Amino acid sequence: MSTKRNRRGAGEVEEINLNLLPFMNLMTLLIPFLLLSASFITIAVIDSSLPAIGAPQPKDKQDEEEKEPPLNLQIGITEEGFTVSGTSALLGCGTAGKADGENTCKQIPLNDNAEYCQESQCGGVTGGDCRPDPSCHDIAELRDLVKRLKNPRWEGGAMVTDYPDEGNVIIAPNKAIKYSVLIGVMDATRDVEAPTGGELTPVGPGYGKETSSSCYPDVCLFPNVVIAGGVK
Repeated sequence: MSTKRNRRGAGEVEEINLNLLPFMNLMTLLIPFLLLSASFITIAVIDSSLPAIGAPQPKDKQDEEEKEPPLNLQIGITEEGFTVSGTSALLGCGTAGKADGENTCKQIPLNDNAEYCQESQCGGVTGGDCRPDPSCHDIAELRDLVKRLKNPRWEGGAMVTDYPDEGNVIIAPNKAIKYSVLIGVMDATRDVEAPTGGELTPVGPGYGKETSSSCYPDVCLFPNVVIAGGVK
């Protein structure tokens, strides 16, 4: 209740009662409407780590690595495409695992197929606000290369790969590279559909190690990502 003084005469006071019922009814209607119109965002997290400087290794460990050098898979992302380097002969970098002198590592140029770029950058949706670039990074070719590098296959009822102890990949994008391209590279190098010829199982009690995969129902490729460089 609110009191308002109005000088009609000496000593007269007029009392005005505020009717709050319409305002309360309005709020009762607005609150459900606002809750229904609210949008919720689902955030996905991709584990990655920054490069770290390791401690000096013992000499016997260094000798072992010299006999069997690690893969050291690295993927450089530029405006011209991908540069994939490593010690595998498939990448053409030589035993050094990087481009130097006469050795040239595997190059994957941009894909200028308009239909592929539409699918890759806009999810195949046409006529919307998404405008694909005339040429885009060939994620599909990169995925195929990494799959051939790992070469998952069934042998004697067991799932085997060419690099069973290798799960790291270093991704080095230029500063001008879009975040969506970086995510596409992570997805392409993480896992792949299991080949036919056997039954893949998850990791856990009751499942054999030779048929299990931590990326079940897919086969792990290089799920451990190290980011070197900057993206926008």
